[in-house]
Amino acid sequence: MNALIFTTIQLLESVIFDMINKKMKKNFRLEKRMAMKINEIIKKRRLVLGLTQEQVGAYLGVSTPAVNKWERDKAYPDITLLAPPCWAFKSGS
Repeated sequence: MNALIFTTIQLLESVIFDMINKKMKKNFRLEKRMAMKINEIIKKRRLVLGLTQEQVGAYLGVSTPAVNKWERDKAYPDITLLAPPCWAFKSGS
Protein backbone atom coordinates (compact mmCIF):
# COMPACT_ATOMS: atom_id res chain seq x y z
CA MET A 1 0.00 0.00 0.00
CA ASN A 2 2.77 2.43 0.90
CA ALA A 3 4.51 1.69 -2.41
CA LEU A 4 1.32 2.52 -4.30
CA ILE A 5 0.92 5.85 -2.45
CA PHE A 6 4.60 6.67 -3.04
CA THR A 7 4.29 5.87 -6.76
CA THR A 8 1.11 7.96 -7.04
CA ILE A 9 2.80 10.91 -5.34
CA GLN A 10 5.78 10.60 -7.66
CA LEU A 11 3.46 10.52 -10.67
CA LEU A 12 1.59 13.61 -9.48
CA GLU A 13 4.85 15.45 -8.80
CA SER A 14 6.06 14.56 -12.27
CA VAL A 15 2.83 15.77 -13.91
CA ILE A 16 2.87 19.02 -11.91
CA PHE A 17 6.55 19.58 -12.71
CA ASP A 18 5.87 19.04 -16.43
CA MET A 19 2.94 21.47 -16.34
CA ILE A 20 5.02 24.16 -14.61
CA ASN A 21 7.94 23.57 -16.97
CA LYS A 22 5.70 23.89 -20.05
CA LYS A 23 4.09 27.05 -18.66
CA MET A 24 7.50 28.59 -17.97
CA LYS A 25 8.72 27.74 -21.47
CA LYS A 26 5.56 29.22 -23.00
CA ASN A 27 5.97 32.44 -20.97
CA PHE A 28 9.64 32.68 -21.97
CA ARG A 29 8.76 32.33 -25.67
CA LEU A 30 6.06 34.97 -25.29
CA GLU A 31 8.43 37.37 -23.52
CA LYS A 32 11.08 36.76 -26.14
CA ARG A 33 8.66 37.62 -28.95
CA MET A 34 7.43 40.73 -27.14
CA ALA A 35 10.86 42.12 -26.37
CA MET A 36 12.05 44.69 -28.88
CA LYS A 37 15.68 45.18 -29.61
CA ILE A 38 17.23 48.65 -29.67
CA ASN A 39 17.59 48.49 -33.46
CA GLU A 40 13.87 47.82 -33.87
CA ILE A 41 12.96 50.65 -31.50
CA ILE A 42 15.20 53.16 -33.29
CA LYS A 43 13.85 52.27 -36.72
CA LYS A 44 10.21 52.15 -35.64
CA ARG A 45 10.35 55.52 -33.87
CA ARG A 46 12.24 57.12 -36.74
CA LEU A 47 9.60 55.94 -39.22
CA VAL A 48 6.70 56.99 -36.98
CA LEU A 49 8.19 60.48 -36.72
CA GLY A 50 8.78 60.58 -40.47
CA LEU A 51 12.53 61.14 -40.17
CA THR A 52 15.24 59.91 -42.49
CA GLN A 53 18.38 58.20 -41.28
CA GLU A 54 20.25 61.28 -42.45
CA GLN A 55 18.10 63.56 -40.26
CA VAL A 56 18.58 61.36 -37.21
CA GLY A 57 22.33 61.22 -37.86
CA ALA A 58 22.55 65.00 -38.25
CA TYR A 59 20.64 65.55 -34.99
CA LEU A 60 22.89 63.18 -33.08
CA GLY A 61 26.11 64.24 -34.79
CA VAL A 62 26.79 60.86 -36.39
CA SER A 63 26.90 59.67 -39.99
CA THR A 64 23.97 58.25 -41.90
CA PRO A 65 25.77 54.88 -42.21
CA ALA A 66 26.06 54.78 -38.40
CA VAL A 67 22.28 55.09 -38.03
CA ASN A 68 21.87 52.46 -40.74
CA LYS A 69 24.14 50.06 -38.82
CA TRP A 70 22.13 50.64 -35.63
CA GLU A 71 18.90 49.80 -37.42
CA ARG A 72 20.37 46.66 -38.98
CA ASP A 73 21.72 45.53 -35.57
CA LYS A 74 25.30 45.65 -36.88
CA ALA A 75 26.41 48.25 -34.33
CA TYR A 76 25.04 50.00 -31.25
CA PRO A 77 24.85 53.68 -30.43
CA ASP A 78 27.35 55.01 -27.93
CA ILE A 79 25.73 55.19 -24.50
CA THR A 80 26.33 58.95 -24.40
CA LEU A 81 24.07 59.23 -27.46
CA LEU A 82 21.11 57.45 -25.88
CA ALA A 83 19.71 60.41 -23.92
CA PRO A 84 19.14 62.66 -26.98
CA PRO A 85 17.22 59.95 -28.91
CA CYS A 86 14.99 59.43 -25.88
CA TRP A 87 14.18 63.11 -25.92
CA ALA A 88 13.93 63.39 -29.71
CA PHE A 89 11.84 60.26 -30.12
CA LYS A 90 9.61 61.26 -27.18
CA SER A 91 10.18 57.95 -25.40
CA GLY A 92 11.01 57.30 -21.75
CA SER A 93 14.63 57.21 -20.64
